Amino acid sequence: MEKKLLLLDTAVIKKFENMTIKPGEIKKSSHNPLFTEDFFSNPPRPWEVRYDNGYPNVFYDEAYKIYRCYYTLFVIDQVSATTPLDKRRGNQYVPRPGRETGLAYAYSEDGINWIKPSLGTVEFQGSTDNNLIMLDAHGASVFRDPRETDPAKRYKMMLRLDEDPRLLAASFSPDGVHWCEPIPWEPRVRVIKADTHNFAYWDEHLEKYVLISRHWTRNLRNVVRSESDDFINWSKPVEVFKGDGLDDQIYSMPIFRYADLYLGLATIYHDGDRELAHWDKVDCELTFSGDTLSWSRVCSGVPVIPRGKGEYPDGDYDSGCIYPSIPVVHPDRIDFYYMGGNGQHTNFRETSLNVASIGIDRFAGYEPVDKLREGTLETSMLTTTGGCLCLTADIWEDGYVKVEIRDRDGNPVDGYRFEEFQTITETMTDGAVLWNKYDELGSHEQGFKIGFKVKNARLYAIKGRIALKG
Repeated sequence: MEKKLLLLDTAVIKKFENMTIKPGEIKKSSHNPLFTEDFFSNPPRPWEVRYDNGYPNVFYDEAYKIYRCYYTLFVIDQVSATTPLDKRRGNQYVPRPGRETGLAYAYSEDGINWIKPSLGTVEFQGSTDNNLIMLDAHGASVFRDPRETDPAKRYKMMLRLDEDPRLLAASFSPDGVHWCEPIPWEPRVRVIKADTHNFAYWDEHLEKYVLISRHWTRNLRNVVRSESDDFINWSKPVEVFKGDGLDDQIYSMPIFRYADLYLGLATIYHDGDRELAHWDKVDCELTFSGDTLSWSRVCSGVPVIPRGKGEYPDGDYDSGCIYPSIPVVHPDRIDFYYMGGNGQHTNFRETSLNVASIGIDRFAGYEPVDKLREGTLETSMLTTTGGCLCLTADIWEDGYVKVEIRDRDGNPVDGYRFEEFQTITETMTDGAVLWNKYDELGSHEQGFKIGFKVKNARLYAIKGRIALKG
């Protein structure tokens, strides 16, 4: 069976020279913002007073042929409600007691034009003419569970109840709109604060439901994980990842499986030194794991979805904070939907839904540090049953990639040397790797390695009937 190995996985790479790893090129949509807070719109949506982090959950629902977006917001926030947009410049946002959260819903047929429907399910200020799914819902995650045999539980939600006791809770729905009363966790597992995106999903590989949430340890935010067989009874959350001090805290981290790896979109909250330009702002970085228990960063300090330029209130729509959803994967691209805020995390900011895209497999890849010189890279030991080897790479002007097969001792294999390779000079996605005599890998029962020579190009992934050895 063919497998894809992302080169960002440190288990795949053995050694390299004059090479560094960088996030793939991401392109923000010209349609951004896709939708915004409508408290001051005409007509107004009085329940959309402040999105804050938003914690978006965006996915394409095959059953209904629509994109769905579920997002957290404050429905009551006295300070935001009484401070018009043109009066916020130079003022500090200091929330007052009495803020209330909720979960709202929007849908789209094309992923660009969004509708906030009148659902008629939640009463707010004497009316049900709104797009609210639920009140008293903090950091909710929503997904469709196609393996569920009970139609009433086809859609699942994990949220934190904001009224005491502030427990995590599960809810179920037959259609993604009408939800049952939340079922709180047992108080015995009330060991995390969970004031974050409480991201839950069904993991086909582990055959369990997995939750990624957050706790505090010594005034620092840390990622915790829990698991469940039934979405009701959950294991005690345990810490699985943490940042690097006050200036580098993991605020949230929705995760997803891609190829043979888990990828996470970690939001990095910058506290600490108030003189730093990024103080009180939130970046989004890429992380990876082989098992959801141990996590590493791909490009520490380098955002996978860069914030926009400028400062509040004149900066770009996403110049202050980035809070992502897991991506929507298309045949020709990968879309990252995210809530982008134009101000500091604890200050006034207006937040909107946005989307940015990368090419298939192009989360992060290796390229030469010194672009005037060739870089080299060698994989760890692999096994194969033969067949074609494919590569995903971006090739720039005057660039190239050369490939050779090496034995377990690192010696080139006859017929598969660099000088026998048909040099790659154009960008390719899952493109075939060819030698003069061979278009497939031979049998390598004892294991083999792949060597690369790279000039003005970036390597992302290899695919074939291959696997890491051991």
